[in-house]
Amino acid sequence: NINEYQGVVWYTKEAIQEIIYLSAISLALYKDLKDPASYAKELLQRETKAGYQLHTLLA
Repeated sequence: NINEYQGVVWYTKEAIQEIIYLSAISLALYKDLKDPASYAKELLQRETKAGYQLHTLLA
């Protein structure tokens, strides 16, 4: 879930976390990602630091 308020695009934590987990699983299965847990952990740390702001997360 994403919405825009006063020019800032915000996301819901649960939705982004689900995308992170699914991408880690997908990369492990289809692209032979060797350590999906580390991949997910790094993205989850970035997600936490972004403060629910999509632009900050993608920067």
